[in-house]
Amino acid sequence: MLTVKDDYSRKFWVYFLRPENETFPMFKKFKGHVEKHIWRKIKKLRIDSGLEFCGSDFIEFYAIHGIARHKTLLRKPQQNGVTEHINWTILGRAHCILSNVNL
Repeated sequence: MLTVKDDYSRKFWVYFLRPENETFPMFKKFKGHVEKHIWRKIKKLRIDSGLEFCGSDFIEFYAIHGIARHKTLLRKPQQNGVTEHINWTILGRAHCILSNVNL
């Protein structure tokens, strides 16, 4: 699951991914969508220390588009509190839906 939050507007975008290697193509689609509809460029990206955002393709993409990357500390969800909270909320709702349909 890829969760993106705009710190200014508090708007969330949630993308459900099957394998983690779908993260980079989905982020490129997200960037195009946001810049087209909001008319603003992504300047900074706060990421957890997950490896899906640290690949060479991401690093090159950040450099080309001028995106500053800020990593939060490993195993410190307090630094990403709002996003972590929404992740747990989404996962809880997904578990409820799956249990209601007996999966």
